Amino acid sequence: MLRHCLLICLLVSISAIRVSGQTAITGGYGSVDSLLAAEYPPTGPGIAVLASKGDKIVFRKSYGLADIKNNVELSTEMIFEIGSMTKQFTSAAVLQLVEAGRVRLDDPIRAYVSGFPEKPYPITIHQLLSQTSGIPEFFDVDESEFDKLATVHTPEELIDYYRDRPLDFEPGTEFAYSNSNYPLLGLVVERVTGIPLAEYFERFIFTPLGMDHTSLWYSSERPPVPVGYRLNAAGEQVRSPPIDGSTVYAAGGIVSTLGDLYRWNNELKRPTHLSKRIVSQLIREKKTTDKAGTGYGYGFFVGEWNGHRLIHHGGNMYGFTSAAMYLPKPDVFVCVLANSAFANTENIARFVAGHLLEAPIAYYRQLAPHVLQDYVGRYILEGPTEKQIDIKLHEGVLVVHFPDNPASDVSVYGDGPDTFSSPRVDLSMVFAREQGAVVGFTAYQGGAFAFRRVP
Repeated sequence: MLRHCLLICLLVSISAIRVSGQTAITGGYGSVDSLLAAEYPPTGPGIAVLASKGDKIVFRKSYGLADIKNNVELSTEMIFEIGSMTKQFTSAAVLQLVEAGRVRLDDPIRAYVSGFPEKPYPITIHQLLSQTSGIPEFFDVDESEFDKLATVHTPEELIDYYRDRPLDFEPGTEFAYSNSNYPLLGLVVERVTGIPLAEYFERFIFTPLGMDHTSLWYSSERPPVPVGYRLNAAGEQVRSPPIDGSTVYAAGGIVSTLGDLYRWNNELKRPTHLSKRIVSQLIREKKTTDKAGTGYGYGFFVGEWNGHRLIHHGGNMYGFTSAAMYLPKPDVFVCVLANSAFANTENIARFVAGHLLEAPIAYYRQLAPHVLQDYVGRYILEGPTEKQIDIKLHEGVLVVHFPDNPASDVSVYGDGPDTFSSPRVDLSMVFAREQGAVVGFTAYQGGAFAFRRVP
């Protein structure tokens, strides 16, 4: 695996060229442009990238195709499914109702959704927003269940998938990312306001902020939409399965553009419609009951990267991937949208941000599925605690799977011989071989942890 360490060129001018009716801005970042063009040639799915520094967009360009069959180029103006980035908007809607005195963060969810069964412990609105509720993940659909994605669901029917499952832990005591929290929050907004969540978003968030091409799933009037692509179980590139927006709803149903997400980030850094209190709540790290940090606010991951405070989130759909990151002090924002499942968007966002900071980082490429197959298997932590981890190949990407918490799965990318990293969770993995076969790995994340491969 080749490691790309590209030297940054200082931004001395903004150069623009016309590509398929869009204005492409590459400025002094020709090395970034060249690498992304090589990674996403005009023969397959692509990405759209926007980066800003201060109040100026310094990089905006798209690569690859929006429609392979009809040879349609991807455009930075197209609408993409943004998946779990939806959660920040659902969180903002709930916080607007909190600010209006119509919802309380410490209220139990049953105060608004009486059909949700009683649990051994009450679950509060705050715990749902902060991913500390203990409600298990429900959104785990494989190819044999794709028909469910196209089925129209009410919010109540989504909740029925997990309403009777036991909690994974006492609410508030741990952090565990779970899509299951957010259909409940969407229903809170609907029950309190008496209007559909899509209408609430439109009236109270999107329209006031000028996000004219953003909606909860697709509207009837919209700019061109790219085709989504994924790799099937046989490793073949196919179109994404049909999806009804009601299935992903408040956890992942928003569609948007680079421009609208740039407007949204500008609202977060200089609020004009949302209050400063709401923005602070969204991006401030929440803690468990024993004061442990969670690395999560309300709908945003928060942490540190490259010596800077980092606010970020991504999303994965069945034919689309998204990532957006903001570094407040240097005022750097990067958004990457892709029309393929499990694209390398988070890594690309950080790669671009590194160049804007004049501190370039390595670019981790996605390896071919037949190369990644060597690492697939079950591994056990060596020592007194036998924690199990499964390494899986999912839609062309190597995924670290935690059987006891599927929502915490992490995609990793090769950055050297038998070496993989995840830009999202600061994880490095070095695999060991004996007679050519992979026999284990050492994970580096706040220490070194040795895992051995088991049959």
